[in-house]
Amino acid sequence: ADVKVAFTAARSATRAAWEFSDTDDGPLTAMAAKALAGSAQQTASTHCFQVHGGIAFTVEHGFQQWVRRGLVLDRLLGGHEQLTREVGALLIETARVPRIPQLY
Repeated sequence: ADVKVAFTAARSATRAAWEFSDTDDGPLTAMAAKALAGSAQQTASTHCFQVHGGIAFTVEHGFQQWVRRGLVLDRLLGGHEQLTREVGALLIETARVPRIPQLY
C-alpha cells in the first residue's frame, strides 16, 4: 500500500509538471515531481528488498540492477531529500502555494 501511494503521487506530480511546464509554477512543480519520484523509488526498493530477502542483494538476482539504476537517477540533478528541502525553502520564500494537481 505504501508503494502504491508513493507511485500514484509521483505519477500525478509528473503529469502536473508536464501540464504546468509553461507556467510560473513549472520549475517548482518539476522539482516536486522529481522529489516524489525519488522518494517512491526508495520506498519501493526498501519494501522489495524485504520481499525478496537476501537474494536481492546478490549480483545473481536482477533486482539489484533496478535499485542501482534508481539510485543513480535519483541523484541526477539533486536527490529527493535535497529537492524536498529546496521546494520547502521556495514555498517559504515566495509565501504562496502553487495549484495542487488532480490525482489520477
